Amino acid sequence: KNDLKNQAITSRVIRQEVGGKILIKREESQAYYELHKDEFQREERLFLREILVASDGKDTAAAEKKAKDLSDRGKKGEKFDDLAQNNSDSASAPQGGEIGSFERGKLRPEIEKLIWDQPRGFVTEPINVGNGFLILKVDEHQKAGLADFEEVQSEISGKLFNPRFAPELRRFLTTLRQNAF
Repeated sequence: KNDLKNQAITSRVIRQEVGGKILIKREESQAYYELHKDEFQREERLFLREILVASDGKDTAAAEKKAKDLSDRGKKGEKFDDLAQNNSDSASAPQGGEIGSFERGKLRPEIEKLIWDQPRGFVTEPINVGNGFLILKVDEHQKAGLADFEEVQSEISGKLFNPRFAPELRRFLTTLRQNAF
């Protein structure tokens, strides 16, 4: 345990001491974006969260009532990820119901038709899926085409940061060794 704790502390200090000295200016990120626009072409996709209220073939009416209540709470602005963590019977519950992104044609047609053109934040009514009731929330609707600079700025910063980290880390470690003796 102490070794793991020391490794975590060491990593945090290195990230602060080395990473804190590497600054990526907005102009530099913007220039990278302009030169590499082909990297930021996106397919249209939806990012979704889910809540599943299982009925187990028993008390379907109670499951439907619970799902309707959760759907209404989500529509009123209650945090969907909290609702999912505390109420969903799905494997995605610990992740706040996050189920990732889907391109057109990758969802069941009846579900895609229901949510594809909906805006960010849209919460469905409960959908009977046989073994329970599914509630979906549109977390994000990414349009096809070139992503906006603001949308990919942190991704660009990571691309510019990583190659600079190793040389800075070597300098930091060399300085540490020299000062230790």
